[in-house]
Amino acid sequence: MKIPAMLCIVLAIFSPQLMAMISPSLAGATTLSLRFKQAPQAQWNKQRISAQLTADQRAFILQDQQQHAFNDAELFKLSISQTLPYGRKLLYFKLHLVDDFKPLWGQKILQLKVDGKELEAAKAANGKALWHKVVEEDNKGFIPAGLSELWFELPSDSTEIKFMTMMTAGAEHFQAELSDFIIYSWPESDQRTQVYQVRFNHDGYLKHTASPVLIELPDWIEQSQLPVSINAVDVEPQELMLTIPSQSDPGSGMKVVSLDLANLNTRFTGKPLTLQINSIHPQLTNTRISLKQGLDLSSLQRHRDQALAAFYYFDSSDLGPYSGTHPQDSRAKRLDSESTLDVRGGWFDAGDYGKYSVNAAYSLMTLLMAEQLQPTAFAVNISPIASDQGSDLLALLSSELNLLLKLQADNGGVYHKAASAQWPPLAQAPQQDHQIKTVLPITTTATAHSAAAFAMAANSFARSRQLTHQQQALQYRQAALRAWAYLEAHPQLEMIKQRYHQFEYGGPYDDVDDRDERLLAALALYQMTGEVHYLNHSKQYLASLLELPRLGDPSPSWRDNRSRSVLLYLKAAPKNDDLYPSVHQALSHYLEHILSLQQNNPYGIAFAGHQQQFDWGSNGIIASTGFQLLYGGYLLDKPAWLAAAMQLSHWFFGLNPHGKIFVVGDTPNHVQHPHFRPYVSKASPLPVGLLIGGANSVELKGDMMAATRENMAPMQVYIDHQDSWASNEVAINWQALWAAYLCLLNQSLANNLQ
Repeated sequence: MKIPAMLCIVLAIFSPQLMAMISPSLAGATTLSLRFKQAPQAQWNKQRISAQLTADQRAFILQDQQQHAFNDAELFKLSISQTLPYGRKLLYFKLHLVDDFKPLWGQKILQLKVDGKELEAAKAANGKALWHKVVEEDNKGFIPAGLSELWFELPSDSTEIKFMTMMTAGAEHFQAELSDFIIYSWPESDQRTQVYQVRFNHDGYLKHTASPVLIELPDWIEQSQLPVSINAVDVEPQELMLTIPSQSDPGSGMKVVSLDLANLNTRFTGKPLTLQINSIHPQLTNTRISLKQGLDLSSLQRHRDQALAAFYYFDSSDLGPYSGTHPQDSRAKRLDSESTLDVRGGWFDAGDYGKYSVNAAYSLMTLLMAEQLQPTAFAVNISPIASDQGSDLLALLSSELNLLLKLQADNGGVYHKAASAQWPPLAQAPQQDHQIKTVLPITTTATAHSAAAFAMAANSFARSRQLTHQQQALQYRQAALRAWAYLEAHPQLEMIKQRYHQFEYGGPYDDVDDRDERLLAALALYQMTGEVHYLNHSKQYLASLLELPRLGDPSPSWRDNRSRSVLLYLKAAPKNDDLYPSVHQALSHYLEHILSLQQNNPYGIAFAGHQQQFDWGSNGIIASTGFQLLYGGYLLDKPAWLAAAMQLSHWFFGLNPHGKIFVVGDTPNHVQHPHFRPYVSKASPLPVGLLIGGANSVELKGDMMAATRENMAPMQVYIDHQDSWASNEVAINWQALWAAYLCLLNQSLANNLQ
């Protein structure tokens, strides 16, 4: 267990010299002298620079462990957790560099942040900054060489310091001592008020559907009732007294008051409404919110079309927005080999420029499973990917399928990924990234994923009347059979290492058990060939999943494909198969349990990760839950499951503790600062339609923006900031789930309207 750093609070008196240096009006300030219990912790684990705490616990030393130059950065986090008074505050500390310290990045030494934010330099009595940061194109401000004492302004409204971070700049003989940290403060009475936090679907509510609105109250509210009024043109206001729960919701940490507009007096049906919430505490002001209801499907259809079209922003081929970039991908190097592989084309995996077989195949499977379940749900124009070959969806998928073919070796196995040794800088455009990718070894997980994707693609492309699609179908069929042959010849898990030559080569996409992927591949090949030995191959393993919580998946994702295999079995297997009744029953129990969880959650979701946590990519997990409800609802004719999938949509469109539409867009309610290198580098316009990962209470991996909220309730650990890779990144697997969910949902709602 980590021991949090502590602060020793000491009253101090300013010396006249110190007061004159800063301002003649500093009398009356108190000081907090920081004494630490734990050294800063490395977040990026570059294994070069270490941190040590001094014996007096008032200073720490950052020191390179090697003699040669380190032309890279390391990030350190120093936990503090100290409350502060409201009002003006200054932070002071001393900085000492060894004599032979040689900066490599101009005069940059360190970037300092407090709770994820850079601080401004303090001002002298004449109003001028006491010193100036070195700021370049990436907008990161660094402490320059030549300073021994630093003064920063702390925000007046900051009433707590959770942590500080120090990012080192490239240097030779890096050794820096930071000491004598002091916070000077002038406490004031905090008279701020706030409006009620009202969460609702910003797009509006459909006709004849549940229309939930939530009012979030801080947990210190003691009242038991909340007065609200509903107003509409030409209708008498309806006064309501809503019950305030006695306990906070564990997901959001708030007391959540629920209201369903569909339960109002029928005089309000279909009308634009105004919700007024009256004050019940001096710190809460009267709040008015406009709400839209009685809408048709046009808004959801627009989101569907944008979700599919947004794959364009991932496309690295010459048909995408980055034509001519990464020419070096034609000669990606196989690990520890002089041989090369052409990995041009396909989709960038996420916010970086890597290409990962596991996630590529998983994303393809998501869209193909949905298309094969409801082909008409995908009969839409996907601009700018529109094709003259009959199917925009098949045109969209072809680029990634062709990359997957390139990553298949002659023996049928599939290379795990092609990625550069180091993450490219966030502001680096595709045309500026000149790193040569490395192709990592074949793994059975990547091969099984790809076998399933190839088999599904063979089926979808074979249904097309276009000759080119028929030819592609044959190619994918052969690739699926070759991948299966590799799996049969390699029955044990084969997986990459975490590091090679001290480098991670992008995201690991590693696995500890490939039986679920092999099961999925076997079922997909049965669906493709009709040969019963594929169906029988993994029945024993399938049967073992049926009594497990969530059908054996801690949370449905690229790593956990057991519940997905259950869905595919029910789609592919004949109803007279001996296992069919048991699988049917298991899926019913699982999805009914999701309904139960959803009904007991004020935000209308079931789960977003392991147990009650929000995992990395929680929005993808929620979209996956919607995908499962729709898939199962279609297969087993369960209208309640289809309706539950509709309820989930409100979460994405604003019924969440951030009031965000969790999709990139051009309004203040949308996500506007995704962690996506092409956009941050201005190589692409705003990538409208991309779903972001969402709240992440489990694993931040050095994300200091999300870390500003890490001790909050699980739903709260999210921030719309380009530096938040743990909560605000985009990725093809989440996008595929989002697009498939919206396609199936629109089809379900259209069927009901008919």
